[in-house]
Amino acid sequence: MSYRTIHPQFKATFEHYAVPEEMQDAFWNYFAYGIDPGSFGMAILRNDFFDAVVRAHRALTSENLRSISKWFLNVAPSIAFGSEEKIKEWKALSDEERRDIMIELRLRPSEFDILRGLAVA
Repeated sequence: MSYRTIHPQFKATFEHYAVPEEMQDAFWNYFAYGIDPGSFGMAILRNDFFDAVVRAHRALTSENLRSISKWFLNVAPSIAFGSEEKIKEWKALSDEERRDIMIELRLRPSEFDILRGLAVA
């Protein structure tokens, strides 16, 4: 499965968080399509602090790590992370099921919003 372009509505959720672009893209691909976000991202999804710190790229600052944590606490769909079981269940969903959950959480627009011109596809 290939990586897909992050949706502007999802990207907007990072406005007040110092999360690097490549992590935003990786999280989009996980939440929208069930694609693994790499070893660091998977450690975050598993809620494994020690593994996340060990796997973090040396360019990530403490501000980045705090922002990623805050974004997950405030924005990310809680049913999609926190344990191996939740991750398996999220990845087992179809793209349509994940899309519907993300629409409900306002992480992407509905088809109705797109047709009404309130959002882009």
